[in-house]
Amino acid sequence: MADDFAPEIVEYLVTKGDVSIDVQGYLREVVGEEVRACEWTDKLRLLKHTAILKVNEWECLTLTGITDPREAAQQIHEWGVREVIVTLGGGGSMIFADDKFYETPAYQPAKLVDATGCGDTYSAGYLYARANQIIRNNQ
Repeated sequence: MADDFAPEIVEYLVTKGDVSIDVQGYLREVVGEEVRACEWTDKLRLLKHTAILKVNEWECLTLTGITDPREAAQQIHEWGVREVIVTLGGGGSMIFADDKFYETPAYQPAKLVDATGCGDTYSAGYLYARANQIIRNNQ
């Protein structure tokens, strides 16, 4: 949630290496037993320190007010994010990095049981691949 990490923690972490954020928790708050959408008040402060940001279409719109995910990704990049990952559900995903869009199709699951954790799994796979790429480039 938005109050899980104080902005100062993110600002400190960026001195140690790249910071990746999945914006989901910053756009939700718990009121009683209900989870509600909320504004991310520190977004510009933290996005300028964020190397990789993962958002879905709704989060793109919420962050930027822009309905087109491509335009929203470019806006987020202009705020300082090096790589913007936009997941598009059944439409796959796209990454805006190095002033280019990279698209990945969605693959039909053999059986759909529960979508819980799909974004987390995507992020883990992406970050693993990026870390391996960095290691290979430094050898």
